[in-house]
Amino acid sequence: MSSAERSISPLVELADWYEFRKAAYSLSFDDGLLSHYQVAAPILDKYSLNATFYSCTESLQSDSILPPTRRFGYWWQFIAFTNKGYELGLHTADHPKLTTLKLGSPKEKGTLLYERKAPIAQLKKQLPTHTVISFAYTFVDFNAQVKEETAKVYVSARGLGKGLNEAGEVDWMNIQAHTIDYSSIRTLEKDQAKTEELERWIEKQTISKGGWTV
Repeated sequence: MSSAERSISPLVELADWYEFRKAAYSLSFDDGLLSHYQVAAPILDKYSLNATFYSCTESLQSDSILPPTRRFGYWWQFIAFTNKGYELGLHTADHPKLTTLKLGSPKEKGTLLYERKAPIAQLKKQLPTHTVISFAYTFVDFNAQVKEETAKVYVSARGLGKGLNEAGEVDWMNIQAHTIDYSSIRTLEKDQAKTEELERWIEKQTISKGGWTV
């Protein structure tokens, strides 16, 4: 063994979560909405939080002179997100229910292969140097075929399930996510109650079990 080899420490520490934190929690936003830029991003910036924005590429608009179509945002807004360090993931081209589509081809609209691959090409036109690795299943709807085809072009995909990803047992093509559902009209009081509900869930599930929730 050379002196150089002897000087390298054999001890390596591996962390389950960033900076050896006890647990992890990620924020994600779907569909590419105008409110993501106008409302969510300023709050994230204020508290130095990061997030993943899953966009439907054929809903985002290129011409910022035109008024927004329905509630969707503009490409320049989501390009700005990448400059802030947010992750820009994909959520299909046109938000179909993937299990209802035939396999088709990458150039045939309305097929699984198109919705899997076309968004990558559309994103590359806007951000040539950007590498996208993350995908979110629309309607959290997928089966074995959708999962298999998604894995061919993406590193990870967000599903739903139990909401907790345990250390060392993450299924990267079905990352577990947690949602809070509303069953009535929203008010400030109800929003506050939902926030407290989320805090309790994080404490009792994510933190106490040392896992990761999205």
